[in-house]
Amino acid sequence: MSDVIIEKHAHLLTAEDVMRLFKHLEDTLGSRVKAADICKIERKTIYDWEKTGEVKLKTKRKVLRALLEKMPEDTLDFMTKRSVESSVDTLRIYLSAIYETAVDDRTSINDFRRLSSKFEEIRTKYSGLIVDHLDVEVGDMLRFLDEKASDLGLTLPRSPIDLASLSKLSEILPATIKALSFKPLITDFEIARDFGFTPEFVQSLSMALQESFLAIRPPTPQIERVYPGSELLTAGTISVREPLRLTTDWETRQPIPTVS
Repeated sequence: MSDVIIEKHAHLLTAEDVMRLFKHLEDTLGSRVKAADICKIERKTIYDWEKTGEVKLKTKRKVLRALLEKMPEDTLDFMTKRSVESSVDTLRIYLSAIYETAVDDRTSINDFRRLSSKFEEIRTKYSGLIVDHLDVEVGDMLRFLDEKASDLGLTLPRSPIDLASLSKLSEILPATIKALSFKPLITDFEIARDFGFTPEFVQSLSMALQESFLAIRPPTPQIERVYPGSELLTAGTISVREPLRLTTDWETRQPIPTVS
């Protein structure tokens, strides 16, 4: 396993990565000499990379092998973080390149449509990385793309994002719930499109809100027949009862005064 990792990832480590990993090993062992011996490198090699800031590939492999054997969990955790950071940087460059070409004044309408579609495809495909690391940057790009599309008389399609951070949801859910209150003037499809949800999610949320409303709605006020001192009033041959009235106002929970 370690040989595969070394072969595939040693060259991806920067000189700074190697120095940081070696320093961690040195601190753990409490001795630079011991760390150098475990890595099978000379102390002169360490002084050289500290002086020049450069580390040869064979040295990277030696340090990585020693670290994987001595402290595998810490080493793999470090390498995972570096891989994610590298992927995020690459994705940022990729999206930025498409965005900058799309908003360029020299870009034709057809090329703008194609680039916008590609941008949305990438955004959906790598939504996990974007939500966790590039949400603000990509959001700014989308806003400017929408503005240019509006200037060109176009409407950009939006693919639903399957993943969303809790902070993002806390921002858009209140607005989504408010939009649902305007149904049927606004349809589930329109809400899903505007907020980047799937129609199924919006329909499910709408049903849940309706059920919650029914569960907490105040009970129907009870109506009680109230009569004056004498139960019946007679007018000729017709018996007339005092009109019905509510005995309690359910909104204020206060008795309604009786008019004599």
